[in-house]
Amino acid sequence: MSLLRLTNRLFQTDSFKRIESPVPQAADSPKPALHNPPLHEFFFMKYFASLITTYLLTTPLFGIEFDPKPQLRRPISLSWVDANQLAIGNQLGSISIVNLADQKVVDEIVVADRIADLHAINDQTIAVLDESRHALVIVSHQAGSWSESGRIAISHTPVTLAFNPRGTTATVASLWSQRLTVIDFRIPTNPQIIRTINLPFAPRIQKHLNDREVLVAGAFGGHLAIVNFKTGTVVRHRELNASHNLSGLALVDETTARVPHLMLNHEQATTGSNVHWGDVMSNVVRSVDLNWFRSQAAEETTAADLYYLGHPDDATGDPTGICITKDQRQIIAFAGINQVGISDVGANTYRRIPVGRRPGAFILDQDQRLLYVANRFDDSLSIVDVTRRREISRISLGPKRDLSLIEQGEILFFDSTLSSDGWFSCHSCHTDGHSNGQLSDTFGDNYQGSPKRVMTLRGTSHTAPWAWNGKVKSLEDQIRKSIETTMRGEAPTPAQTAALTAYVRTLPAAPSIASARRELNHVTIARGRQVFESLGCVDCHATNHYTSPQVYDVGLEDSAGNRDFNPPSLLGVSQRPRLLHHRRAKSYREALQIHPYGEPVELDAEQWQELTQFLNSL
Repeated sequence: MSLLRLTNRLFQTDSFKRIESPVPQAADSPKPALHNPPLHEFFFMKYFASLITTYLLTTPLFGIEFDPKPQLRRPISLSWVDANQLAIGNQLGSISIVNLADQKVVDEIVVADRIADLHAINDQTIAVLDESRHALVIVSHQAGSWSESGRIAISHTPVTLAFNPRGTTATVASLWSQRLTVIDFRIPTNPQIIRTINLPFAPRIQKHLNDREVLVAGAFGGHLAIVNFKTGTVVRHRELNASHNLSGLALVDETTARVPHLMLNHEQATTGSNVHWGDVMSNVVRSVDLNWFRSQAAEETTAADLYYLGHPDDATGDPTGICITKDQRQIIAFAGINQVGISDVGANTYRRIPVGRRPGAFILDQDQRLLYVANRFDDSLSIVDVTRRREISRISLGPKRDLSLIEQGEILFFDSTLSSDGWFSCHSCHTDGHSNGQLSDTFGDNYQGSPKRVMTLRGTSHTAPWAWNGKVKSLEDQIRKSIETTMRGEAPTPAQTAALTAYVRTLPAAPSIASARRELNHVTIARGRQVFESLGCVDCHATNHYTSPQVYDVGLEDSAGNRDFNPPSLLGVSQRPRLLHHRRAKSYREALQIHPYGEPVELDAEQWQELTQFLNSL
């Protein structure tokens, strides 16, 4: 029973009722069975009630009977509310407030369908990104509890929120609209949008360099850019070779940034030996010289710029996030294998600390002695001693309900232990169900030495058959084959295959960049569709899902001499920066010039523009 309910019941006892509102009795009437208590008992009960009331008035529980319901939360973001309270953004829509002195959740408020990020501006205001409703939500602390106090519309699919050093300006990275929204936060409860900046790639992670520039990393490939959010311009954009899943940004000093990411070597086929030795997928931390990055120098990376994480028999699947302590320790979550790595002082050797399932977000306390880690698939918060490098406590965010088959599949999708030694997960190549955009020499088409672009899994439930050559007839077989011949893991159980298949089937096709930006010109799109049909594109990319189950010879040939390909769906094609099986085409025009069915494509400038707008609308 809560203290608040106990106090209420105490004041409602017969003793208190009769003392506060006595009923007159006749002089000769018999005494009632229950009579007024002695005076000392009355004052003792009043004193006890006053202590309880005082306690309730001075704790966050006043006015709230916190009774968490069994549900999934999926914590993905952490921010300090004050020196003793953490705000935790839960992906499935709620914010948990944790009192670290008691190591308990003291409040939980649902503010969204799907939370992407949050930032506590002060102890009274939290800014939250509602990913599914494309909004910035302001949550305020009033009358002893947290509640939504306002929201503003943000560009499609906001995923990260970052502030400048002074905390007066924030930038929101929006995934599918490929935009950065700049927001004035000088009045925290009334933020104002300043401008929106279009980017040449889908962004996710960001780090403010100063009061005018932000470093932005791509969500899927190896894109990295410095953006001047004061002027709304992209200062410099580079694509780091063979790099993808850039998962964190940290500043060593004013001229050096460090970025954990993956590197996929398309020259190494996914044989058991190559996967085991880490030759296919490397997990690295890259040091980026920002002076070089700003310059016009060639895009080169020396061996000194990279530090490799993990080794055979002890890999570090899906390195996620990075922070650097004052004494130069590096901290990275090895999310795919449920560990956090903390380096030696000033070194790149890590001690692994087991934590909860899929650690991602983490934050240091003010003294940098304790690290708080959000375990996404455990609905828990790990407390790690940074110096001794071990987990000292774990806080549950509340009771959980049973997992559905789809939810079981999602956990498996992000699990690197399905691969040999734990080098990579399904997510490592199919980032958040999409594609890292890289080439990979898998055995999906039963050939070695013929690397092909990693295809998106978004919308894949409607694109049978599977593999570039269309030889795989069921999605279950494709998933099983990928684990066994690409990841080189143990054969999945029927239950694992069923769960993964159920999850992958729920992934919707990526929205078009034109629809995400609300730039649909229906007249031009209709003309572009006519161009599309006149070129015979619909023969292979039939309407509805813009694919077909057959294979076609369209004038392309892979390195093994194969010419017959199953056409990938064109839904969401604008979200793929490189096209065709070898990813050599950087635009629709290049793609059509490379395989023009044996004849050159003759279109004038206006027709190319119309065709481009049509494809960007799919």
